[in-house]
Amino acid sequence: MGELSVFCTIRDGFLRRPIELLDAINAMRILKAHMDASRDRASEELNNFGWHSLTDIGSLQIDGVGSADHYIGRAWSPDGSYRALGSPGGIYVLLGIEGRATVTYDGASYDVPRDHLFFLDAEADIHVHLTAATARYLWRLRPDAFSHPLVRATIGEPLPVSGDTWKIAGALTNSALDAPARLGDSVHLARAAENLLTAVAVDATARVAPSRRADHVYSEAMQQIELSFRHPDCGIATIAAGVLVSERTLGRAFAAMGTTVRAQIENRRVEELLRIDRTGEFDSSFAVRTEMAGFRNVRQARAALVRAGARIREHG
Repeated sequence: MGELSVFCTIRDGFLRRPIELLDAINAMRILKAHMDASRDRASEELNNFGWHSLTDIGSLQIDGVGSADHYIGRAWSPDGSYRALGSPGGIYVLLGIEGRATVTYDGASYDVPRDHLFFLDAEADIHVHLTAATARYLWRLRPDAFSHPLVRATIGEPLPVSGDTWKIAGALTNSALDAPARLGDSVHLARAAENLLTAVAVDATARVAPSRRADHVYSEAMQQIELSFRHPDCGIATIAAGVLVSERTLGRAFAAMGTTVRAQIENRRVEELLRIDRTGEFDSSFAVRTEMAGFRNVRQARAALVRAGARIREHG
């Protein structure tokens, strides 16, 4: 009897171990399949917003609704780096409500804390690197979504917004995510988001009153642009420092004139590149000529020429 008990115990032990191992392997396979599916879904949603992850997205939580015309939603992740896929003529909008990020936009880097709204030209070279766990709302909208000059003036520059203001945009986005899918696809939802984001941006810029007349600031800034546009690092910070005003005041002054600092710097560089090409005074490569006009690289110059509707020879 004792021998039978020992035999049964050993036999059961040998039987249990393979079964337990098999259960563990199956559990790991199920977990991996779930994680792969989660990554695939996050990658697809990220792509819908017009972004691509440069790091692992296993911890990315992202939800969105929309169509080819627009996409709106929210995301959270403890870290990560992302690159914009680019959408001809489109507008990306980011609103960080928790955390911090470094945003590199067309060669210029910005340290963006929470409670900042960022309108971005989707054709620009854009990278986002999260420096802390970050919660944010995201929008991908049509090219002509924002025609208000104060909003156009903020494109490419982070705009501080108050919590009681951005929560309105957040509420609309959260409601859209909870609504039936057909409403998320609706063009009317997209227009509502565009109008609401315009209202938030205008309210934020209105909180900062310019200390000098807009036309005087604009005139002085244009002179500063003429002196500085050939330097690739020339931007709103450079021009604001040159005319002794804040970047926000400078942006508002240009908005009052129906334009932006970035647009005027780009226009001046295009004019210079066309002049160099027309006169033929420099027998050099297209890359060298673009650098002489102030562009950071050939890609940036080509995009500017397209926006200006201009053509130029790229070979001697």
